[in-house]
Amino acid sequence: MGNAVYDRMIMLMLLESGKEGISVAQLSRKLYNENCSFFDDLDYEFFHQYVVSFLQRKSRMNQPTVVPAGTRGHYRISTDCYQQLSLQFSDTEEEESSSETEEDSRQLSLF
Repeated sequence: MGNAVYDRMIMLMLLESGKEGISVAQLSRKLYNENCSFFDDLDYEFFHQYVVSFLQRKSRMNQPTVVPAGTRGHYRISTDCYQQLSLQFSDTEEEESSSETEEDSRQLSLF
């Protein structure tokens, strides 16, 4: 999987955590578990380092999308970006569900 996929997964996890945020360790563990399968031999340290570098990149921007949540090692999406991202991700989910509904309706008409 590519870095853009990991970035999107991290942003979704941060969005789900809400305004209280989530710790770096929890983010790393969730990302590792999401991408680990029985047949892949993935390294947890790779995912932990990726999460740390992602959070550093996003929190050091001029207008950061990720900010510290108050507790040491916890991060959250900035309040400026929170509403915009929640709308953006909800639109994507609606498009995916509508395409699944179209596929189901096509299958039903064939039988």
